[in-house]
Amino acid sequence: QGAFKAAHQQLREALDLRREIGDQTGVVESLCDLASVHTADRGYQLALQMLTEANQIASDIGDKLAQCNVSLRFGRVKSEMGNGTAAVEHLMEGIALAAGLGHRVQVAQCRVALADVYLLMGDGGQGFDQASQALKIGEEIGSRALVGTAQRAIAEALAMSHAEEDRIRAEGHYRRAIEIQLDMKNELALARTYRSLGDYCARGGRAPEATKLHSRADEIFGRLRGAANSG
Repeated sequence: QGAFKAAHQQLREALDLRREIGDQTGVVESLCDLASVHTADRGYQLALQMLTEANQIASDIGDKLAQCNVSLRFGRVKSEMGNGTAAVEHLMEGIALAAGLGHRVQVAQCRVALADVYLLMGDGGQGFDQASQALKIGEEIGSRALVGTAQRAIAEALAMSHAEEDRIRAEGHYRRAIEIQLDMKNELALARTYRSLGDYCARGGRAPEATKLHSRADEIFGRLRGAANSG
């Protein structure tokens, strides 16, 4: 709660300042940041209110890239709320906006988020397709962060398959994601991949390996929470 209050206060002060000086693009950014904080604290309705205001401002000033970012945030909030259908709609809108602007990074980010939504909905096929498209973009533009995230999503999609060949391929994608995330010191993404691979190992009856991976994930999550609280 202390970390939440501190982050909320700092972002609220930034929002008030940007409103005062008439920085509309900055207002949209601050509203999105505040929405993320509320989402992390499960304050979904407050997050949606802020994103609705952000989207209206972005539309009024004709900032399509900002609208794309808002759509991405909307998708993530709706997904966390368990409304996969609405999440898909927002993320597809974000993809269309980003593609129209030629912003391939944003397209890939929306596709990875869309893959995660489909995976939560139990649709491994759609999840695989979206993550594969994101991976292709990440490789073409040289974004290792995107490649690592897409590799993790592809692994999760393949792990849902009943085919033994796909499950073997899944582990390879998990390992490639971990290699990239370790090298980049992307701890939050790494912890998520460790957790997911641990779940995969547990389902396969590999309990000792699953325990080790879950412990690594918990250690990182604990360290990140501690850093946030001390900050």
